[in-house]
Amino acid sequence: MLFEMRIRLGGDPRGFGEFVSLRQELAKLSHPACPDVDWARVEQWCLTLFEQNGADLQTAAAFALARSQRHGLEGMAQGVALIESLCCQWPALWPPMASVRLDILAWLFVQWQPLLRNRALSAQNFPALLELDTELARLQQRLDQQVQPPLVALHALRQQIESLVQRTQRSSVALGTLSLPPREPAPSLLMPVVILPPNPMPEMQPARRRVALWLGTAAA
Repeated sequence: MLFEMRIRLGGDPRGFGEFVSLRQELAKLSHPACPDVDWARVEQWCLTLFEQNGADLQTAAAFALARSQRHGLEGMAQGVALIESLCCQWPALWPPMASVRLDILAWLFVQWQPLLRNRALSAQNFPALLELDTELARLQQRLDQQVQPPLVALHALRQQIESLVQRTQRSSVALGTLSLPPREPAPSLLMPVVILPPNPMPEMQPARRRVALWLGTAAA
């Protein structure tokens, strides 16, 4: 039995200390000395932000990368499923600018490419590759409904995965270890993701409104 991952849609995370720590840790990815990134802490910061602020696209992308670093293809597919669920809420998603959203997604897809290149794959990874390919196809279909032109980085990532699927499939057939029909993914074992609406903003009390008006008058 699979349990749902229920995450509230969030807003601007920049006022949270965890987000500051998250950005500082991920800055190591572009550091010339290539220091190790603490992916366990990155994942934990993201989970804390999901709980306190809700899910925004930038935190979700960091979470997806951390899951893929810690849990391989399965973690990558989980990250894609989360991103796709968030993209269903495209009009209300943070950050609001479409160009910034696309930059975040392109960054994530570019980060995944060397991760896939450097991972040793075998016949046992064939179902996970198909699952990942299926999730990326669903995400691409969702993004095609929202943005034009399509993301080049996503197209390149899907081509890379297609090549890995074919190579793993040929290797599995040659070794006689392939137990799944060609191109038929196993039943999904991904945790369903449910994106909840953001919490409503509390109404400002009349007294507070009078104080705010007085402060504005005094400032003038």
